[in-house]
Amino acid sequence: MPRLRNLQRVLQHSKPPKPIIPHAREIKAPVAVERSAVPDPTAYSKHSQKLYDMFVEDVAANRPHFPIGGKEVYFPWAPITLLRPSARMTPYQAQFVVPLNFNKLDLRDYLWHVYGLRALNITTQVKWSQWHRQGYSRYRTPQVKKMIIDMDQPFIWPEVDTAAEESHQKSTNLTFTKHEEELRDRLGSDSTKPAKAFDGLLGPYPAAPKPYVPKKIKANMANLRDKSSKAVDKKSEEELIRRFTQL
Repeated sequence: MPRLRNLQRVLQHSKPPKPIIPHAREIKAPVAVERSAVPDPTAYSKHSQKLYDMFVEDVAANRPHFPIGGKEVYFPWAPITLLRPSARMTPYQAQFVVPLNFNKLDLRDYLWHVYGLRALNITTQVKWSQWHRQGYSRYRTPQVKKMIIDMDQPFIWPEVDTAAEESHQKSTNLTFTKHEEELRDRLGSDSTKPAKAFDGLLGPYPAAPKPYVPKKIKANMANLRDKSSKAVDKKSEEELIRRFTQL
């Protein structure tokens, strides 16, 4: 109790803290800053202007406007497919299907060194794989990577000859029909003979030759295989019994 009385006396004689008021000189009124609605066109940095001048000089001299990669590839292996433009694309744009490990720098170097095509800007799009059902199982299709480039010169696809395309489609369908009829009517040893459609590309293909193995060596190899498989099974069963019995 004496400690409580002493604390009460201290609280009675103590004074409340004074509020902190900043000095009049420290208080600053907000100053309105005038900003122009239209930006100044001459306010570009010198570095950007220098890059633009270098780009104009490279284009005029027919030189690459980008640093060329240091790795030399004499036989490019990447399959690159040119697609027809979509409805929202301009004649100054082209789209390609590239491998998934291909980047913008690779496509820019590839088009310049192989075709002499200047890619000014490149955008990338990766199409996600979709689920497809087949019977009781389902699988995913592989992803597709597309790149759209901006060119300095327009490119317009030629018109498609609809009559030639229709005749080609009809002849292809007729060849497939004849191939199915030929395979259906075969009996006996004729089923292994090559077909006549598409010069035999659709099969059936002849059986591949097998290496000659003597009968005795083949039997010994089969015995060794059976013994090794039995030893592996026995070892796994002993391991399971040891785990359950905790021996």
